Amino acid sequence: MATGRPRQFDPETALQQAACLFRRKGYGATSLNDLTEAMGINRPSLYAAFGNKDALFLAVVRRYLAQLDAVSTQAFAAPTAQEAVRQMVHGIIDLVARADAPPACLAQIGLFTAAEASAEVIAELAATRRASQARLTERLTGEWDAPDLRAAAIIALTQGLAGQAYDGTPAAELHRLADLLLEGVFAPTPSKSPAPK
Repeated sequence: MATGRPRQFDPETALQQAACLFRRKGYGATSLNDLTEAMGINRPSLYAAFGNKDALFLAVVRRYLAQLDAVSTQAFAAPTAQEAVRQMVHGIIDLVARADAPPACLAQIGLFTAAEASAEVIAELAATRRASQARLTERLTGEWDAPDLRAAAIIALTQGLAGQAYDGTPAAELHRLADLLLEGVFAPTPSKSPAPK
């Protein structure tokens, strides 16, 4: 039986090249011509390997989310929830501000350009954010009060740091900023004032 011609490119390398382009230009401003040029393939090869632009972006985002998940899994093995969160946030900074790619969070880019993407991309990114917050809440529960509120604050913190990275803030400054912001996240929650009589 005859077999098809083997691919003349490495899919993992092609995904990395696409990821760098999406990180630099965002989803909407990245054209198929941009992608084929950056990946070194023609449109038929792109369609055959990854599908359309939405499918390629989703593959890139899933690859990035797997990296984020690995960072969180390693961090959550820390003996305390506070140390786990600290390691996770600093690990995310290392991923977002890595030296070999434009500084950006692909999940954040998906959030900012959701209106330009497909319903599948939008739904998957939203589900990922909910799952991340639920996982943080679970890790904080039993060690800290208001774990859901603190988890939401941590998600907001990482999103803000990703935006700072995209604007060009150096990684060293992001790490210092993260330590400062985490002091607030883990500050004691104010006690409720007694209801007026």
